[in-house]
Amino acid sequence: MRKADFKAALRTAGCLFLLGGPGGVWASDEYRWNRELQEAIAAGNERAAVLAVDLGAAPSGKDFSFAVEAGWIGLAEALLDRGLFAGGKDARAALLHAVRNGDRDMVWMLLDRGADSAPTPDRGTSVLETAVEHARVDIALLLIDQGTDLAHGNHHALRMAARRGQAAIALRIIQEGVPIDDRSYQRLPVNRQSSALMEAAREGQSAMVELLLGRGADPTLTDARGKTAYQLAQANARWHPERPGYAIILERLRPGRGGSR
Repeated sequence: MRKADFKAALRTAGCLFLLGGPGGVWASDEYRWNRELQEAIAAGNERAAVLAVDLGAAPSGKDFSFAVEAGWIGLAEALLDRGLFAGGKDARAALLHAVRNGDRDMVWMLLDRGADSAPTPDRGTSVLETAVEHARVDIALLLIDQGTDLAHGNHHALRMAARRGQAAIALRIIQEGVPIDDRSYQRLPVNRQSSALMEAAREGQSAMVELLLGRGADPTLTDARGKTAYQLAQANARWHPERPGYAIILERLRPGRGGSR
């Protein structure tokens, strides 16, 4: 590219600051492209940042994380196009950032580029569980649509969705074949041993309780302290009389009536 054409391209992209200094951008010894990248990021100019990368900046993992956090898909893709951060922990960390931020487009792009959403036993909360935890319903459904492994490592997702009243997520997880009375919770610490129905009842999520009972949830299961979903709802109802869901749940789960077996 001729120097005049290059400068015109920078002006079109709104990157005039890249022309500054003795000799402008052509003085590579003085104005290296990675500095231009940092200046573009500081200025909030994604187009300039992408141009700096295309012209030879040497970005770091921090730059990639920034692109994801800021929702700069163009810059993130430019970094991936150069073969940077295409997999491993950087891609997974980026995916988790995008999920927490609720950036569905970024999540889609990262999955399309090969980011791994599969749960692993040594990495704590899974990507799907992170989506549920942050109420990113559309992203959770996207992850399920893209085939995230529900059989291994995502065993908390149904209970988390039940606790938060996220019916769409809970229903999809159940439809994918996850047992509604999954007993894996019995391997958790005592204070966290609850089925999906117990979680929903304890939090006063009456619509979720109805959904779970309709799908065959067992109201007679007990937690590590021997408490049923009915008893957990009864205990919490005393502390939250303002929540109308508890009255509905207690009537539905009352021993010998409704959903009780």
